[in-house]
Amino acid sequence: MSDDRMDFNATNGSVSAAQSASPNRNETDNSMNFDEYVQGKLSIFNNLDLNAGVRNIHSILNFNPHITGGVSKGSVQFSNTTPSIGFLWKVREDTNAYVNYGKGFQTPNSIQMAYTDGTSTGQGPNLNLAASNSDNYEVGFKSFVNENTRINLALFRTITRNEIAVYSNTSGYASYFNVPVETSRNGLELSLDSKLQHNFNVYAAYTYMDAKYDAAYSGLGLGISKGNTIPGTFKNQLYGELSWTYPSLGFTTALESVNNSKTYANDNNTAYASGYSIVNIRAGFKQEISNWRFSEYARVDNIFDRDYISAVRINDSNGEFYEAGAGRNYIVGLSASYRF
Repeated sequence: MSDDRMDFNATNGSVSAAQSASPNRNETDNSMNFDEYVQGKLSIFNNLDLNAGVRNIHSILNFNPHITGGVSKGSVQFSNTTPSIGFLWKVREDTNAYVNYGKGFQTPNSIQMAYTDGTSTGQGPNLNLAASNSDNYEVGFKSFVNENTRINLALFRTITRNEIAVYSNTSGYASYFNVPVETSRNGLELSLDSKLQHNFNVYAAYTYMDAKYDAAYSGLGLGISKGNTIPGTFKNQLYGELSWTYPSLGFTTALESVNNSKTYANDNNTAYASGYSIVNIRAGFKQEISNWRFSEYARVDNIFDRDYISAVRINDSNGEFYEAGAGRNYIVGLSASYRF
């Protein structure tokens, strides 16, 4: 990927001719990623499978400024090898249980490296930003309660070192750093999918996640306490959907409910956005004529026009953390495809 990036000062949202003639940054950023992986499955017994794999990761980022002053030229490389292993136990024909373990390796992207984190001089790039490493554990089961209802349950734990996080948001510029202590995410995921009579279907998914700092540290001039919640994460998320189909007309409609608990906006957990619930509705038709497939669809999001905060600007230096969610909005579309 090659990006041409420019940055200008602006006055009341407009860039003057003089400002456009003197950009703060004018550069070409290049990134390349080359991974190789192998994975396989071994049936140890008729009811027990071993799944394993390994991935080799190699990533390069280059920053090439076209102007002098403030912005430095640089390049950085990231390499790692991550294994994974898991067992699948076929308890019965309608029930599987599994356990998985895998190493994680997350490299920073060019946006995260664009600006320094305040611990070094200059506008950027932040060549000190390192990749994060994680250990990921999961255990769960999938089962058909009856021929029409399926339940999935998973328990997970992730331990991360050098997590890439927002250091500060200042004047519209976000800088990132590596958290100096371990972080963890512990939780569960539960879903239910059931076919009802008269072409109705109900689906529900719930996620609980406790994302926290596992030790105290100093950041942004503030003391971050052990056990503080990682900002921008939701402890509770619930999605529900009731759908109905009319097969003879190719018609489908559904009512959706999206529910998120509060989320913190800064590392020391003094600011947060309240939880919210919104309701959406969608509908559509599908037709097949010879080799052609047609579909028409429409949806209305936030049908009750609720006011809510959909995102937070983590660690904003001016305390302007909150970004409003969209009010009632509509999407209408159609598509056509041909099979040769």
